[in-house]
Amino acid sequence: MESPNNTSPNTSSNTLPSNTKPQFSASPSPAPLKEDFPASITNAKPLAYPDNALDLIADFFELLSDPNRLQILCALTAGSKTPESVSICLGIHQETIRQNLQKMTDAGIVQSKISQGRPYFEVCNPHILKLCELVGPALHHSTYIP
Repeated sequence: MESPNNTSPNTSSNTLPSNTKPQFSASPSPAPLKEDFPASITNAKPLAYPDNALDLIADFFELLSDPNRLQILCALTAGSKTPESVSICLGIHQETIRQNLQKMTDAGIVQSKISQGRPYFEVCNPHILKLCELVGPALHHSTYIP
């Protein structure tokens, strides 16, 4: 019988069991130094936006701050789906899916097309998918880890 501290030869000490969630440190990591960033970032000029643009950007990020909406976006990356199929896929009540799809449609993030009398939703703004891809790695460098 093996002791609990022994690992099998195929087990890496850097992997977690599938039922274990990663634990994050409560203390923030030290802020990166200026020399840790590429020159394109450290020498960049401040962004200039027209009046109300920052309000629109904030509204946009607020729309994307809902975890259900992010799950819906992830589900739609594989292609167009009906609200019913998204609901089944994610295990979220159908009415919640419909409400969030409507908000994302109003914002121009997704669009619907009718096929065989049923609405199919798809991501219509490819920049949203790129933004979501950028956020994950950006969290790695963030001092905000809940």
